[in-house]
Amino acid sequence: MRGRILLLAWLLAGCRDRAAGETVEEAREGIMGTRVTVKVWVPGGSGWHRRAAEGIDAAFAEAVEVEKRMSPRDPASTVSRINAAAGKEAVEVDPWTWKVLEASVEASRATRGAFDPTWAALADLWDFAAVDPAPPSREDVEARLGLVGVRGLVMDPGAKTVKLTREGMRIGLGGSAKGFALDRMAAALKERGLEDFICYAGGDLFVAGEHGSRPWKLGIQHPRRPGAIFASYTVDGPAAVVTSGDYERFFMKRGKRYHHILDPATGFPAEGTVSVTVIASTGLWADALATGLFVLGWEEGLEIVEKMGGIEAVIVDDEGLVHCSESLCGEIEMKADDLELVQADRGGA
Repeated sequence: MRGRILLLAWLLAGCRDRAAGETVEEAREGIMGTRVTVKVWVPGGSGWHRRAAEGIDAAFAEAVEVEKRMSPRDPASTVSRINAAAGKEAVEVDPWTWKVLEASVEASRATRGAFDPTWAALADLWDFAAVDPAPPSREDVEARLGLVGVRGLVMDPGAKTVKLTREGMRIGLGGSAKGFALDRMAAALKERGLEDFICYAGGDLFVAGEHGSRPWKLGIQHPRRPGAIFASYTVDGPAAVVTSGDYERFFMKRGKRYHHILDPATGFPAEGTVSVTVIASTGLWADALATGLFVLGWEEGLEIVEKMGGIEAVIVDDEGLVHCSESLCGEIEMKADDLELVQADRGGA
C-alpha cells in the first residue's frame, strides 16, 4: 500500500542551542531500504559519550532486526515465509512480527479497511522504477482484488501462527514496520538513560525529551515543492510523527499522477489527498494510520481521528486545502501561501 520512502516532517531547528559542555552524537546507516538517522543530545564527558555511542549502536541493531524479520525481499524473513505458505499452512511467527500484524489488523478495522496489510497482492502490478512506467489494466487489477482483505488473514493468538487463506495472497508491512522500528530504537536509547533524541527513518520520525530546553518544533514537507515546508508546529515528546504523501514514488501518464499509496478497495492510487501527517504516541500506530487516513480523505479521516483521542492529524487535499484535527489547528503556523489552512466546523469547510 505504501512503498514507504515517504518524506515527513523536517526538523526546523537542526542545530540545538547547546549548554556549556553539551554534545550531540549523530550517526546514519542504510537500513530497511532507506537512510536511518539517530541524534542524541547528552551532557559533556567521556562517560556520556560512550553511553550515547552504545545507545546509537543498539538503536541501529533494533532496526536491522526489524528488517530481518519483516522484509519481503529476504526469503528467510517471517513475512516471506507467511507469503510462501499462502493457501497452504499456518506459519509460526516471532513476537515482533506478531505485534506489527496485530496492530495492522487493528488499524485496518479503525480505518474501515482503508489500511490493509494484505495490499501486497497488488504490489507487482505497479512498477514505479520502470524506465517507462504505466498503470496496469483494470482487468489485471480486478483479478487481484479478491486476494486483498484482512478477512483472509487468520491469526491464532494461542499458537501465535498466521495463515493467509488463499494462494496468491501476500502481506506487506511497509506501512507499519518502519514505525515499529522507530519504537524499538527509541526504547533502546531510553534503556540506556538517553532522554533527548531524534530518530528518523525514511520519513518516519520519533522525538523525545527537549530540543535546546524547548519542545521540538517540526515542519511538514510541502507536497509540491521539494525541500520546502508548508507548516510548522510544536510537538511535546515523546511522540512519533509520520507523513504519507503522493510525491515520493509516482509517475505521470497522460497528465495523471499515479502514486504508490493504493486504495485496497480499487487497487489503484487513492484520490483526493496529497499529504497526511499523523502524530501519535507510537511509530507503529502513526505509520499505519497515516496510510489509512490518506486513502479515506480528510473528512472521513478526521472524523476517525477525533473519535480516537490522543491522535493528531494534518491532511492536505488535492485542492490545496489543509485540514487538521481540532486541537492541532490552533497550533499550526503556515509557511506557504499556495496552501490554505481550513479552520471550520466539521460540517463545513
